[in-house]
Amino acid sequence: MGISRNTVRRYLRSETTEPAYAERQSPSLPSRC
Repeated sequence: MGISRNTVRRYLRSETTEPAYAERQSPSLPSRC
């Protein structure tokens, strides 16, 4: 993964709080899962 586990946890917990981050990783997340 190119991102740290802490970032993943923060994304999962507050995905709506960080729209910029969600927008950047949106296309990458489905590909990994």
